[in-house]
Amino acid sequence: MNWNLIIFLCSSRCILAQSPTKFTIGQVDFELDREFELMDQNDDKVISQQEFDDFQEQQDKDGNDCVSMDEYFAYHQGNMLTFEWHMFQHLDHNQDGCLELPDMKEEFNEIDRAPKDNEIEIHELELYYSKLYETFGIVKGN
Repeated sequence: MNWNLIIFLCSSRCILAQSPTKFTIGQVDFELDREFELMDQNDDKVISQQEFDDFQEQQDKDGNDCVSMDEYFAYHQGNMLTFEWHMFQHLDHNQDGCLELPDMKEEFNEIDRAPKDNEIEIHELELYYSKLYETFGIVKGN
């Protein structure tokens, strides 16, 4: 039994009950920039579908084509945990506790908006995250 996950989920529910969760703009911007840099493997300031897929594969430690909640949180350790809990739930489109390639391809298409060119630029990721913060009831503080 993964006690760390159980403790995390219990404490997350307590944190989520204190809504809205407030993060500083600095925290939000740092995490967004960090996530973009992790995915942009060739530093060309865009994330291709291949780079996005590779990023998901890196999180799948046991190679079973499923990023479990344990794997997701191990990879995102130290991030804003309340947000990451919401993100996992959002990314798991069929709510099976597993982030699979179809989930991620759908998400890539959701992020790639303007222009729709099979690449994600930082402004597209910023827009995507802004919508998610609003959806999750997370407030960006000063």
